[in-house]
Formats: sequence, C-alpha cells, structure tokens
Amino acid sequence: MAILAEGADKTFRIQAFLLLALMFLGSHEIGQASDCVARATSLARKARLGSFDACNSQGSATTLRRACVRRTWWELCTIDALLALLEARPPELMTRSPHNLPIVLCADTCYEAGDLGITQPTYADFERQLFLQGTAAFPSHFYRIEAANLARRICHLFKRDDADLQELEATRNEIASWPYNLPDSSFTSSDSLEDPDQILLQARLFFQVASIFLNFPGQTFRH
Repeated sequence: MAILAEGADKTFRIQAFLLLALMFLGSHEIGQASDCVARATSLARKARLGSFDACNSQGSATTLRRACVRRTWWELCTIDALLALLEARPPELMTRSPHNLPIVLCADTCYEAGDLGITQPTYADFERQLFLQGTAAFPSHFYRIEAANLARRICHLFKRDDADLQELEATRNEIASWPYNLPDSSFTSSDSLEDPDQILLQARLFFQVASIFLNFPGQTFRH
C-alpha cells in the first residue's frame, strides 16, 4: 500500500516542512512559510494522508504510527488555514467534512504517555455535544480543528464578490457563542497560569484572529 511503502519517508519530510514553516512564521516571513506549506501539502496528497484511516481500516499500521500520521495531517491543516488568512488566499488543503478525514487527535497527555488504545470520540460526537446528555470531555484538539475550519470559511467568504449576508451573520454568531462551548478546564485559575493547555490557548487565539479578519476585512486582508 502506497501509504505504508513510501508514506513514512513523506511523513518525515512533511514534518520537516512544517517545522520550517513555523520558523518562518515566527520571523514573519510569510512567503517562505507558505512555500513550505505548499510543498508539505503536495507530499501529503501523494502519500494520501487525507484518507489514511480509511486506507488502514484493517490495522495495517501500528497504533503509534497512526497517531503520528494523524498529528502531522491536522498540524498541516491548521497551519495552512492560518496562512490562508494572512495571505487572503484559498487554503492549499480544500478539506472535506472532518468526518471523512483522519481521526481527530487524542489528548497530548495520552500521546506522550503512549496510551493510544483508548476509544476516541468522533467529530460528529463533538458537533452533537450540545444535544446529547452525559457527553464525555473532548480533547483540546477538537477545538483547535473547529477554529481552523472556521478560518477556512472566512477565507472563502471574502474571496467571493457575492458573499451571503446571512452566512456572514451566522459566522459572527458562531464566533460570539464559541467561548460558551469550551470545557471548564479552559478557564484558567491562578494555579494553572504557569501550565496552560497550549492547544486550547491556540484555539482561542485562532478564533480571535478569525473574528478580526471577519469584522475588519479591509484592514486585514492584503490586496
């Protein structure tokens, strides 16, 4: 299978390009960061990372390998969404519904401890959480992916000449209501200030950036 035969090498190269992209972003070299993401995206398509779980449904990859590939894919999606906002362009990765993509990541504490055998809730469970009783807590990565998906929608809204006003208002309402859907653990106390949840913090910042781009497109999008 292509993913297993040569996908490992491509995954390492994708991770290298992502690290370079983050370094360029840190020094505000947006063009170089975007080039790295474009190269990583090309490799991801060739390795079929977007359909990794579907191609390995029979367990042909180890649990650790699966987790590593998923983390690489979702990191690429997140950085791509941020760069698309900064450059006022369509995202390189035109993701379909998250339900058809690699499984959302487990909590970082589980990954670092090697506890990867737990049953992972799906993105569909995450979207239905307000309508279900006794819903289990979701790893922070769900919230960051939700923020990245929102950024993609905003990019498409402002690349169209006929942006739907109702869609604009619905997106504003989603941003305004988002903090009320956060888990209790996201509200820091004095005891947790020195060790915040980095993924939830990134999700919060992502939503704030998305809100700025949505409400002040003329000042933020480059023409």
